[in-house]
Amino acid sequence: MKHKEPEDMAQKNTDLKDAISYISHELRTPLTSIKLFVEMFLSGGIGDISENQRQTLKTINTSNESMIAFVNTITTRDIHELIEEKKERKKRGSEEKS
Repeated sequence: MKHKEPEDMAQKNTDLKDAISYISHELRTPLTSIKLFVEMFLSGGIGDISENQRQTLKTINTSNESMIAFVNTITTRDIHELIEEKKERKKRGSEEKS
């Protein structure tokens, strides 16, 4: 079995980081718009809203904030660290089922 050259691995890591950066930018753009519009509605900047609408907007805001945090996590942490954490969670999950 042939081992990959260090340069090939370095290029693949660079390509992966570039792809993650691009994807995160594409995700952040609509998430930021959602955040701003929800905040505008909640602050009364567009007019009065009912309590039901307020609760719905708060739910949207919470979910949106979670997505923003997720995107920030995948762009600020080492991809290999994230992969190892996923493997460890999967391993723990399979051990718990046994």
